Amino acid sequence: MKRVSLKKTLAVCALTATLVLGLAACGAGSSGSADSQKKASTEAQANSETAVTEASTENAAEISAEALAEAAAESSTEALEEAAMGELAPAAGEEADSEALESAFTDAPKTEDKDITQSVLVSTDNDQVTEYQVVYYGANNDILKAIHVEDHFYKSAGYTEETISKIDINQLYPGITELPFVKTVCKDEGDYICFIIEYNELDNAEHLDQLYDCNCKLEAKRGTGQLLSGDSYLKLLRSQGAKDIDNSLIHSTLND
Repeated sequence: MKRVSLKKTLAVCALTATLVLGLAACGAGSSGSADSQKKASTEAQANSETAVTEASTENAAEISAEALAEAAAESSTEALEEAAMGELAPAAGEEADSEALESAFTDAPKTEDKDITQSVLVSTDNDQVTEYQVVYYGANNDILKAIHVEDHFYKSAGYTEETISKIDINQLYPGITELPFVKTVCKDEGDYICFIIEYNELDNAEHLDQLYDCNCKLEAKRGTGQLLSGDSYLKLLRSQGAKDIDNSLIHSTLND
């Protein structure tokens, strides 16, 4: 709806008042009546003040409604951003998870394994978001190669590409986007916005330590020089309630 500014409305009212006063004076002069002139002037002034008051009230109400609408939209966006960050946040039972990760260490020697196995599990599934854990590991040496966390934020819940694209995972894991083997992807997939965090090159013990320093604790403790077992990591996810699914629902791919 096209809106007229408050300043413009007041200016029009003031001009109208001036013209009315002038006409009243002219009319009074022709009749020769001072009382008529004074009465006309008073009435014109009153009408002008009433018009200004009404215009001010109308515009103030309109501006107030607009401000409330903008505030509500901003509040809704902030709530969705907070909800999205909450979905990506570390699990509440992180300490217990860290203890369980002790068993995920493997003493298998790092050997070249070009055959990569992919397993997909769903860890969260509701009307707001579905989260998938895509785990890549060596088919022969079982060493964890990469983990891609893929979240589908549904538009029916109010999520937009603009909202999800603003996610800053550094708020959860300080400095993590500075690591060259970590990548984020955000794209519109029709009914939902797909947001992926890729943790690549995990078959490097130093990379696991760097993630640990960013509070992304895939390993139980840093500095061991050990790598993680893909099979053991999958068992950990399943123990936390994750379910194996068909991989046709995901968009994540591992690029060597």
